[in-house]
Amino acid sequence: LNWRPSPLEDKLGVPKFALKAEFDSTALPSSKDLSEYDSPVKNQLSLGSCTAFAAIAIVEHIAKRKGLPSDWSELYLYYNTRVRVLMWPPNEDSGAYVSSTMVSLQKYGDARESDWPYVPARIGAAPPAAAYTRGAINQIIKTAYVPNTVDSIRAAIASGRPVDIGFSCYSNFTNDAAIYRSGQIPMPTVSSYNTGGHSVSIVGYDDATRKFKFKNSWSTTFGEGGYGFMPYALLDDI
Repeated sequence: LNWRPSPLEDKLGVPKFALKAEFDSTALPSSKDLSEYDSPVKNQLSLGSCTAFAAIAIVEHIAKRKGLPSDWSELYLYYNTRVRVLMWPPNEDSGAYVSSTMVSLQKYGDARESDWPYVPARIGAAPPAAAYTRGAINQIIKTAYVPNTVDSIRAAIASGRPVDIGFSCYSNFTNDAAIYRSGQIPMPTVSSYNTGGHSVSIVGYDDATRKFKFKNSWSTTFGEGGYGFMPYALLDDI
């Protein structure tokens, strides 16, 4: 649980995802699920690297749709985001911003998982030169900021684009084993408290239940095979 809300200045100058006429909220399908294009669910284990896992989930989603290799390195991305973009100490499991994670993908690209495998004990180690060589030819060219509204996220999903999102987790979710296993995030109660931030990839929505479907990085034991569901109303708390 190491997601950090992105500073406002990080969002300035980033193109916003536009609600085009064909994706007007009144014309959107009542439900959409993009998870068929997802890579297998992974496990971030002991590191607070959720921002890297959420971003790589989308990278792998896009790669799979295009018939490209779809097993990329979260550890490479997490290191470069913290150390090269944010200039933080390499040995600190400090989490990251979604915005800085996107900057890292644009500057340093990403390596294959085989170039720099996910081993939590390597958190402070720099990826090898070969990983950067691979990253230099696998950079993200453009990103877009999706406004924090239900309709904007629904429109992005309806257009075939998964959304990287960060949100606050509360004790009535993270500290309740049964709810955790269900993957159904509840709204916080008056007695619940913030237990940390988390980042996931939203890959679907359903107006009937008024919930978003997301791919998590807590292994397939979480929720429905690694997927969870959050209420639309939770966006008001992000």
